[in-house]
Amino acid sequence: MQLPLDLAGQEAAGKDALILAQAEVITKQAAAIAALTARVEELVAQNAALTKRVEELEARLASPAKTPDNSSLPPSGGRKASPGAEAAKPKKPHKGAARALHPEPIRIVEARVEVCPHCAVSVAEAPQIAVEQYERIELPEIVPDVTRVVVLGGTCPCCRKRFK
Repeated sequence: MQLPLDLAGQEAAGKDALILAQAEVITKQAAAIAALTARVEELVAQNAALTKRVEELEARLASPAKTPDNSSLPPSGGRKASPGAEAAKPKKPHKGAARALHPEPIRIVEARVEVCPHCAVSVAEAPQIAVEQYERIELPEIVPDVTRVVVLGGTCPCCRKRFK
C-alpha cells in the first residue's frame, strides 16, 4: 500500500521534527551531565583540601602544649599555680574565732618538753610556761542498753483457759 505523495512528505517532516526534538533533549542532557561532572570534581577537590586540613589540625592537637619550659615563651606566659596550691598564711586569732575552753575539764595534761628540739640539750628542769592550750574531746564508746523481756503465761486453775 502506497501513501499519496503529500502524506509521505508530512510523515518525513514529522520524523525530522521528532529527530530534532530528541537531539535538543540529548544536547540539554549532555550539558547537565557536564555541569554535574564539573561540580563533582570541584567537591572532590574541596574534600581533599578539608581532609588535609583535618589531618594538620589533628597533628597539632597531638603535639604538647607550648610552655616556657619547651618553647621560647617568657616565664610569665606559663600557667599560674592554682590559689589552693599555696600554703595559706595562719591568721592571727581574735576573740570569738574559736570555741571557748570548757570551764571544768575532767583531766588536765601538761605536755612538758624534755629535750630542746634545736640542740638536743635536756630542758626538763628548766622553767616552762603555758604557750598554747587546746582541748581534745573524746566521745565515750556507745554501749547499747539491752533489756530482755520474758513474758510469762500459764493455765487458769479455775476456768482452765490459757493466759499470758
